[in-house]
Amino acid sequence: MTTLSDLIAKFQPATPIAIPDRWTQGRTAYGGLTAALSVQAALMTEDAKLPTLTSA
Repeated sequence: MTTLSDLIAKFQPATPIAIPDRWTQGRTAYGGLTAALSVQAALMTEDAKLPTLTSA
């Protein structure tokens, strides 16, 4: 079974990600997973001067 930690550890913003079939609803991922990957992409942005993330 793939965990959220597994997906985030393998995540690269410029590379397509394979979302496990059990994690989808119809043809889209659940909002929580999409939000988690979006936050991870923002955290991986080293060159940008981003404000502190206080909520998502």
